[in-house]
Amino acid sequence: MKNELLYDNFIEEVRCRVPENEKISNVLADILLIEKEAVYRRLRREVPFTFSEIAAICTKMRISLDCIIESLPSTSRPCQFIINEFIEPDEVNYKMMENLLDLFSMNQVYNKNEIGMCCNILPQCIYLGYEHITKFIFFKWKSLYSKTKETRPMSKLVFTDRMKNIQEEHHRAYRRLDHLVMIWDKNILKNLITDINYFSTIRLVPKEEKNLLKEDIKKLIDDMEILTEKGKFDSGTKVDFYISNINFDTTAVYAENEMYNLGMIKTFTLNAVTTVDDYAYETIKSNISTVKRVSTLISESGEQQRILFFDTQRELVETMM
Repeated sequence: MKNELLYDNFIEEVRCRVPENEKISNVLADILLIEKEAVYRRLRREVPFTFSEIAAICTKMRISLDCIIESLPSTSRPCQFIINEFIEPDEVNYKMMENLLDLFSMNQVYNKNEIGMCCNILPQCIYLGYEHITKFIFFKWKSLYSKTKETRPMSKLVFTDRMKNIQEEHHRAYRRLDHLVMIWDKNILKNLITDINYFSTIRLVPKEEKNLLKEDIKKLIDDMEILTEKGKFDSGTKVDFYISNINFDTTAVYAENEMYNLGMIKTFTLNAVTTVDDYAYETIKSNISTVKRVSTLISESGEQQRILFFDTQRELVETMM
């Protein structure tokens, strides 16, 4: 591929990422920390973008170089497998998590912020509101997938202050959305309780912490029932809550606003494969919409199904001896 075509593809992709009410020169000047005249010279091809400048633009605008080069076969879509160390993160891990927060910060700038998800595990937007459930989910990840492979009781797990701040900001960020769509596998809490019971039997979750987890789950159920009755968070975010009538293979998520589209497939409890490729994003969103057809909406509707679902969850909690 000729360099001229590569350059044209890059500039065109950048233009597509700039909101209609903003000038490309202003956006690029802010990203590259250079004067607007210097940006104009690059756009007119009088001066080429350096490799580091292209990398900075692609990182900030989440542009895939694979799409620009068009080197992938039509059946492949560019994605990134994000593998973080959550318990003892280094600076690179922190930056990756904070970059995701930067995306959420756009919720305060752009309109039509929506996230949709079909979940076979308890979603982050819910569990981050409960201290002991959050701790258990990270403990489970550490026990199974952390590089350290060190088996220690849940009581020994301690979050850094920086990690706590990231968790709190993520939790608040979901409350800044315009619209949240959640489709739950009906066995989500059953599977969580099964995991807790297992780790309790091998003495990694002490009795006192198991009791705290039980109280957290009870409170979560009460809060979720109130949420589904109201159909929105106290912040005003509209919530559509579905219970699926079939089981899911994995958790899939799409996020969209006026600036970006993002698709995500969750793996290994806390990690994810993410993509900003439009086709992949549309496929994930379409598949989530399809799952609605085999699910029951219980937010602001389906009162009988809603009562039955939450009563069943309360019965499950009592199995935690």
